[in-house]
Amino acid sequence: MVIENHGTDVYVQAKANAKCGHVPVGGWPSLQKYDDELTVKLVKCICTILGEEIPTFLEAFGGYFIELYVRRGYSDLLACNGGTLRVFLENVNEMHAHLKATICDSFVFPCIHCADDPENEEGCFLLLYRSPRGTLLAPLFVGVVKAAARVQFEHSVEMQLLWEQGDRNKYTTWRVRNTGPVVSQEVPVETSLASHSDTRLECETAATHAATSPRQTDETKQTHASSRCPFTNIELVSPAKEQQVDQESTSYHNFGGLSYELLDKAFPYHIKFSNNFVVTGIGRKLFELLEKPLSSSQDIRDWFTIEFPGYCAWTWPDLLRNSSKSFEIATTSSIEAPRLPFNLVGGIYPEHSDHSAVLLVQPNITSLKDMVHFGLNWGSSIPNHSFQRRLIMLSENLKSEVYAKNQSQVAAQNERQALEMKRLFVRYIR
Repeated sequence: MVIENHGTDVYVQAKANAKCGHVPVGGWPSLQKYDDELTVKLVKCICTILGEEIPTFLEAFGGYFIELYVRRGYSDLLACNGGTLRVFLENVNEMHAHLKATICDSFVFPCIHCADDPENEEGCFLLLYRSPRGTLLAPLFVGVVKAAARVQFEHSVEMQLLWEQGDRNKYTTWRVRNTGPVVSQEVPVETSLASHSDTRLECETAATHAATSPRQTDETKQTHASSRCPFTNIELVSPAKEQQVDQESTSYHNFGGLSYELLDKAFPYHIKFSNNFVVTGIGRKLFELLEKPLSSSQDIRDWFTIEFPGYCAWTWPDLLRNSSKSFEIATTSSIEAPRLPFNLVGGIYPEHSDHSAVLLVQPNITSLKDMVHFGLNWGSSIPNHSFQRRLIMLSENLKSEVYAKNQSQVAAQNERQALEMKRLFVRYIR
């Protein structure tokens, strides 16, 4: 950031003042933890030369980090990390845990939480930040949040500091307020994600306050109105009310005692069917992805084919025999059948008490680019317990590292060619 905005000379002078002048420009190894004392010393030297306050510089660097993150090929990861700023920030802890587990276990990351605004102010939520470093890098985090809102969600936010981490406060806390849309300058990326429909900002008051507030938010009303299975139209009920529901009104109550609400939350792509292969239930997320509406008495064999195991057919004995194996299914080529642009992988689990079975599956997708292409969202399309989340993040890290390495090799090749041209020029002049 210093080199781009102020030139190499400023950076070289700051390194010399910080007693690390022996490190060449661009010579800091990536994916490595550095001593905080060295980092702070370098930042202080830069700010002294530029005449800037350290918090101001760190906030600017936080914004620069998000733009660099996009330029380095991580734009897909940002796009899939959440459809709202609040969800995006709540997923940051998971991203940090993945980086620590797969890249460097000595990394030190802050802990981040979001909470409802106690004042119920529209377009606001509370952001809580706790770091082993205390408030040292809190201004950098402010820059990251503001840049993420601007670059990823095309909105500006202001952050009102309420408390600082210390003896009396466990967290540094801000009230984050949406101040309106901005026209974001496009950051050059490997793949443009400008058309991704989930990149929007929704700073809303959470529904937990609606229970004690005389007014209900639109989101609360919508959640209440859609509390039905999209396939069977079974009403979702709380555990307290489940005992009052006729057990014959839903086939879900017999499947291991799970209600539709719990089954759908844990496995949003499940398919439940009877032993004569009539579909009796389907996960909400899968229902949303299918291109055509489904009828309540449809035969699963009219919708899906078994791709793996290749020797398994849609017969009840075959399914029981292979219930310990992994399954891969695809939508059929029939014009009448709903279509999916990807296969589903998972397993089949028979329920002998009511002669039915459930296919617990998920999209056969291994990259964030495919998730964006198919309109899937990192925050809601993959359950938190699914190891597929770690697999996709690892794939994204490897892709970005290869991209960064190729960029470095291209830059080195260009530098060698420029040096060779200078040598040829000198020879020609002589």
